[in-house]
Amino acid sequence: MKRLLLAGAGHCHALLLKAFAQRGVKNFEITLVSPNRFSPYSGMIPGWIGGHYRWEECCIDFEKLCNKVGAQLLLDAIAELQPNQGTLKLQSGKTLDFDILSLDVGSTLAPLPGTGSTVLPMRPISDLPSHWNKLQENLLDLPAATPFRIVTIGGGAAGVEVALAAAHSLKILAPQVVFSFALATQDDDILLNMAATARTRLHRHLNLHRIELITNFRAHAIASDSVVSLEGKAIQADAILLASGAQPHAWLRASGLALDAQGFVRVDATLRSRSHTHIFASGDCAGWETPLPKAGVYAVRMAPVLTQNIIATAKSHPFQTYVPQNQYLALIGTDSRHAVAVRGRCSWEGRSMGWLKQMIDTRFVARMNQ
Repeated sequence: MKRLLLAGAGHCHALLLKAFAQRGVKNFEITLVSPNRFSPYSGMIPGWIGGHYRWEECCIDFEKLCNKVGAQLLLDAIAELQPNQGTLKLQSGKTLDFDILSLDVGSTLAPLPGTGSTVLPMRPISDLPSHWNKLQENLLDLPAATPFRIVTIGGGAAGVEVALAAAHSLKILAPQVVFSFALATQDDDILLNMAATARTRLHRHLNLHRIELITNFRAHAIASDSVVSLEGKAIQADAILLASGAQPHAWLRASGLALDAQGFVRVDATLRSRSHTHIFASGDCAGWETPLPKAGVYAVRMAPVLTQNIIATAKSHPFQTYVPQNQYLALIGTDSRHAVAVRGRCSWEGRSMGWLKQMIDTRFVARMNQ
């Protein structure tokens, strides 16, 4: 029986465990390593920030998933990967041996150096509740008419959604505070990879919430009560919501695996490492010849291929190939139960799109937790 080690509690591993349980797969001794039993579903986090969900409603219970296939869940974090030796060292000091390793560890964010403004990084997501709750407590303690400026860093879908969600919920939470909001992006505009009509719609929502858009701003450091760009421009900020580009985990760079230019694991069409064929990578931590957006929709489509190919290693079955979809439906929440939908060059918006987003997200989490 092969030792299958699942590193990370991402979308792909949730779907893999669900498929193993449904298919009665018995060919592996399975261990899953994750710092937390409950893994938040990234698509619902802006809704949680906006006050539409409780935290527990956004989370997948990996202990329940592991129990259904007889897998061991180890609550620990990764310290070092030694692919040639087939070992994974954990921060607790424990070392795990594996025959097959699957990496679904997501990504992290590069921290902003310096001190001063409160910084809330959106990744790792599991750390977000403590940071967000502390910010809310501080806001509730502020006296009437206190000015408070919140700057979101990142012009992608996550940054736009987080900026809109925070503006919606915090004004309700602390009406005595005089808020101002800004969204800063290093590009010429938000969401450059999406349809122009979608950008126009989202510009309107940013304006409705009085969120200032600051373009061509490459956030570099924190200085006192400001965030400073690489060029030295400073934006006043009492709190910073950091939702900038995804970065690989530091231990990957020291692993000896073949990595792409950003430091993510280079994989072939079967989701296997290009340097170590007994190692798979999926989701955000996988690197492609033509880079894919770090979006959950790709991870969901990778999961059946990952499942089949891991089974194939034990049964000498042919491997399947993953072909990324050219287009996908993106649903970007704007405020209370409203969303903008984008596919290719087309976009729509309204409460019906918000209902669709809510249905897709909540059904996915509910299906994983059944």
